[in-house]
Amino acid sequence: MSFAEHIKSVIDGVAGAEAGMVLGFDGLPVETISKDETELDLEGVGVEIAQRVKEMISLSDELGLGQVEEFVLRSSRATILVRLLNDEYCLLVALRSSRDLGRGRFLMRTIVPKVLAEFG
Repeated sequence: MSFAEHIKSVIDGVAGAEAGMVLGFDGLPVETISKDETELDLEGVGVEIAQRVKEMISLSDELGLGQVEEFVLRSSRATILVRLLNDEYCLLVALRSSRDLGRGRFLMRTIVPKVLAEFG
């Protein structure tokens, strides 16, 4: 399977999922999949989330909390799920609401080994 197929499996499996991407910590997407109705600026979201991932990693190190695995950004317009893949990439899924937050987190966690295998 490709990056796109793995991302699509999460988007199709979570009610309200609008988009997903494999994102480099440099802010550049490796692969992006979105539904036509999404109003999110995915390029902008990717750049900003990549910066926040680096900040979260730094904060976790400073506080001695261990390795960051995931985080969630909930707002009035969207919920952004972020799951770290390795030291350079993360998986991001955008939801219209947090109704299926748990299912989204579960599906993201289950595809991590498959996505990592795509890196070779």
